[in-house]
Amino acid sequence: ALDTKLKSIKYSYGLKTVAFLVALACVFSAAWYTQLVVQTLDSYGWQKGLTSDELTFTDSSLFQQEVVSTLDDLNRAYVQNDWERDQLPKYDTLEEEQDYVLTQFHQFQEEMLATYGGEVYVYSATGSSVHVEETTGYAYPTGVIGSFASTFHLNSVGSAEFTLYSDETDQEVLDTVAEVYNSTLENYKRQFESSVLQAQQALSKLKNVQYYLYNTDTGEVITNMPAEVTAENFREYLNSPDWYFGYTCDKGLTLYSDSLNIDTFYQGNYAIPFADLLNSRFSDKGYDVYFDIPMPLERGDSFADAQEEFLTGASQIRTRCLATVVLLIAAAAISLYLVLAAGHVRGREGICLAPGDKLPNDLHFVLSWGLGIAAGTGAVVACSYAIGPSTDEIFFPALGALLSAVVYAIAMEWINSVAKGYKAGRPYFRSTLLAKLFIAWHKGNKKLFGALRRIYFAKLNSLSKKVRWFALFYLAVNAVLSLFTFERIGVALFLLVSFNVICLILVWRYVISLDKIITAAQKAHDGEPAQLLDTQSMPQPLRSLAENFTAAQESKAAAIEEALKGERMKTELITNVSHDLKTPLTSIISYVDLLEKCDIQDETAQKYIHVLDEKSGRLKRLIEDLVEASKVSSGAVTLNKIRVNLCELATQAVGEMEDSFAEHRLEIVLNTPETPPVIFADSQKTWRIFDNLLNNARKYSLEGTRVYVDVREENGEGIFSVKNVSAEALNIPPEELTQRFVRGDQSRTKEGSGLGLSIAKDLCTLQGGALELQIDGDLFKATVKLPLAYDGDIAESVSPDTSNSSSQ
Repeated sequence: ALDTKLKSIKYSYGLKTVAFLVALACVFSAAWYTQLVVQTLDSYGWQKGLTSDELTFTDSSLFQQEVVSTLDDLNRAYVQNDWERDQLPKYDTLEEEQDYVLTQFHQFQEEMLATYGGEVYVYSATGSSVHVEETTGYAYPTGVIGSFASTFHLNSVGSAEFTLYSDETDQEVLDTVAEVYNSTLENYKRQFESSVLQAQQALSKLKNVQYYLYNTDTGEVITNMPAEVTAENFREYLNSPDWYFGYTCDKGLTLYSDSLNIDTFYQGNYAIPFADLLNSRFSDKGYDVYFDIPMPLERGDSFADAQEEFLTGASQIRTRCLATVVLLIAAAAISLYLVLAAGHVRGREGICLAPGDKLPNDLHFVLSWGLGIAAGTGAVVACSYAIGPSTDEIFFPALGALLSAVVYAIAMEWINSVAKGYKAGRPYFRSTLLAKLFIAWHKGNKKLFGALRRIYFAKLNSLSKKVRWFALFYLAVNAVLSLFTFERIGVALFLLVSFNVICLILVWRYVISLDKIITAAQKAHDGEPAQLLDTQSMPQPLRSLAENFTAAQESKAAAIEEALKGERMKTELITNVSHDLKTPLTSIISYVDLLEKCDIQDETAQKYIHVLDEKSGRLKRLIEDLVEASKVSSGAVTLNKIRVNLCELATQAVGEMEDSFAEHRLEIVLNTPETPPVIFADSQKTWRIFDNLLNNARKYSLEGTRVYVDVREENGEGIFSVKNVSAEALNIPPEELTQRFVRGDQSRTKEGSGLGLSIAKDLCTLQGGALELQIDGDLFKATVKLPLAYDGDIAESVSPDTSNSSSQ
């Protein structure tokens, strides 16, 4: 018993689900930690991070990027900080730009006038792309209009667009270019001055940097150290000579500490030679640079912040690596359990296959690995963004870890499917789509010849066995006459045609007779009265078929007449009995109402009066349902069809039922489209349909659940559907629920007559629609389909006789 209980727990859905979710969490966490480790190593420099036993801040790319940023600020703030001297010479002069634009504009005028003359055209140009489009109906100036885009030659640092017209003078063109040129350069000047100011402010905030710049041409000194500091005694004035260097124009690196990495420095994600870094910013401009970062660092600037980030990340590398290994081992162990438990279900013998396991193995392989490769590619891309510079520090790592978990889930689904197939004794390659196609092709050939043999030698019960001999005779004669065409083609062709015409006439007699029988059967199926067939001209086998069919139609008509007679008697009985019950029931209800108003002190008597009131009301509703069901089934209903907004009608019905649903602890959810469907139906009868379906959901839904009401348009019909979870087991076919007095509550302990769905179905049918019921476990769904209204539909009233005939 203990072993059985342990097996039951081991193979339970709950345990396997929890194990799978834990494995997913392990893979997600392992991917997350891996990204953090790689990101940390990337921040410190891969080479040092993987080879050094103990990482140091000055070896990290974080430190190197701070140094490069500070040197850039020094260059912008003090070396290249003059607009007139350092930036303006990069741009072409106004005269050069005017000559260039004027030359291009003259060429534009010549091309347009040569091609289009004096007509009105619009011209637009962007770079080398030119588009000319003829326009009419617009009041443009005389001549060719040009929207002429020009780009200044500003050494790839800017451009400007402006509009010129072909009838402008050269002076107007020059004035336009001058205006745009001056405003553009003024904008660049403001940007340059702003960058210089930002660099100076950034340098003023640094607490851990000492620098000394010396202009070899002018003797100018720029430093944040004491006034007595020179290039010769720079090292003596360092607070803590741990990381420093000196670089001159003529000798290069002349002064540096042991901790300085003189090979390459990181600028962003790119490594650049240290000498190139200093040459481009200082030596090429005539400056010697002396630079120092004292250790330990003082808190309060970007260097100290970077060191704190470095120390935090370095201390976590080994911990995160160990956590990653542990998580992967845990995921592997759980995966092994899932593979061993795959296919076993608690309380069921043998191996249980899921719908996905029944797919052909090769198709399953392609789908699984295709999705896995796509998710894996996405994970790699997301991880690359997570490791590199990104504007979002959380999104890409989370996305990479999530896609890694998706890859694991897809792989486990495929592995478990293969394991279940193996346990179930399902051959892997014989279960592929290619193998099945080959087997089907092989069997198809055998079935084809077998079918031909069975067709010819089929047992003929009603037709004469001479048909088989006629077929052989027909084929033999055609074969013989075809052979004679080689000797006497004229005579053989005459005999061949004559013989086939005679056979065609004989076969055509059968075809005509069979067509008459098929037509009569189709009319009988459509509800038309039975018709007598002329059997005298038919061949003997088909004559017997026609006579039997006619006799069957007559018997069917008599049976229908008898059934209609019985239905009318039953309807009349229900109507009469219901009418006779109404009078005494009205008196009972009235006297019960009077009793409720009396001052009766006895609590037991009050309970009895309450029960009488409740049961008499229920009996009244039952009688009303009986009368309406009788009218609807007999077709004695007048339909007043109008254009009805289905969304408004559904909203009103749901609104009136909300309080009643709330009393039963039910939440009703209405979903309507943006464009409401408009149907052509009787609004009162349609309201009764909706009311019956909502009442049915209120009575039989499981308390604490939701009831969904959907309105939509589909295939030329307005759709109204109600979905709810039944409180009782629905062990009954859906079609039986629309029969009279049939209820889903088999114990009949709840309020209801068993007529609501029957009335709703008949009302749908009378209006040219349909009521469809679906049961999926405890989920019950009722769908009403009514025809949409069209522009030509107008209000109409359908009489009872018309309804009756149409319903029959």
